[in-house]
Amino acid sequence: MKRLLALLAVCILFFPACDRSKKQTETTTETTDAQAPRPLPELTPDDTDYDALLNGYFETIFPNEETDFTFTAENGSATVTAYVGAGGRVRVPDRLGGVPVTAIGNGAFAEMDNLEVLVLPDTVTGFGEGILEGTTLTALRTPFPTAAEQGYLGYFWGASSYQSNNQPALRTLVCLELRGGEALPDHALFDCNDLVAVRLSESMTAVGDYAFSQCNRLRAVNTEHLISVGAHAFDACSSLRSLKFGNTLEEIGFAALRDCNELTEVTLPYIGETRETNTYLGYLFGATTSAFSERFYSPYLRQVTLTEGCTALPDFALFECRSLQTLALPETLTAVGARALSGCTALKELTLPQACRSVGDAACAGCTALERVSLGGVTDVGTNAFLGCPVDPEKE
Repeated sequence: MKRLLALLAVCILFFPACDRSKKQTETTTETTDAQAPRPLPELTPDDTDYDALLNGYFETIFPNEETDFTFTAENGSATVTAYVGAGGRVRVPDRLGGVPVTAIGNGAFAEMDNLEVLVLPDTVTGFGEGILEGTTLTALRTPFPTAAEQGYLGYFWGASSYQSNNQPALRTLVCLELRGGEALPDHALFDCNDLVAVRLSESMTAVGDYAFSQCNRLRAVNTEHLISVGAHAFDACSSLRSLKFGNTLEEIGFAALRDCNELTEVTLPYIGETRETNTYLGYLFGATTSAFSERFYSPYLRQVTLTEGCTALPDFALFECRSLQTLALPETLTAVGARALSGCTALKELTLPQACRSVGDAACAGCTALERVSLGGVTDVGTNAFLGCPVDPEKE
């Protein structure tokens, strides 16, 4: 009997201990899993040649016969008053009645439900009301209205304001080429969320606030020639994969790339709003300080390229850009700032040019995947520059 009681006592003491041990093991496993780096998400590749797509719509259309239009010609210019042709792919001639076409009258193409593609002459500067109302175009090439009350795409379809850009008749428009002009106005293409490819003229060097905001199917737009990009310009362009800004860029506004959630690569002449202000990439994604940048970056942002002429990677420039795998730096770079790449946990390689002379304090701290570093011409390495990295080039 005494032996039985002793055995029961041992069991009572033993099983709770086992249970506690099991729970501790589970907790430890969960904690370890939570701390382990999560694999980066991947996107289905998009190999579409969007330049070819645009060219296919616009470059193979020959001007229609003059008899397909009614028009008025006076004071050395013509105004199209109506289209009376068979529809399909339509190109308005540059001249009607022997004079340049400079205006499209009210409702000139309205209710033509069999129009597919429309090309308007570069000489057009006047646009009547609702010139495309009731049409369902796939592609449009046109100059853009410069008058403030007309400077939004929905105006062509009879919309009363930019807030009505996303109307049923406009939702069929996939490709848009804008000709002439110096600036794309604020809200010009706001909520035109079925556009896939847009081509801006080389003369159009400024893009206004919210100009492309909520174009959530947009995949391609040429930006290499831009000088100024407004605040929220590409906000919620959630299908954009790549944006390339050239050396001409002088200013890019707050949250210009916010919620560009599929953006995988960005090319810039500098990091931030300008070369001197808000010099951290998170600013472009909507972060009010560099410390908050992580939660704003696109989770697919794999590559950042800085172009020739950039002389510094500023303090906190790419702070905690955890998806970044490739950083291309120009030969003109002379310095990497403090914590410039700190927390870039997917970055595996860093190559600094020969012109680079300094790497700031904790510049690459926490870059836990960094396996290869070339210091170029660096002679000054800050404190803890490579803290927590698998490789420390100072000790090699």
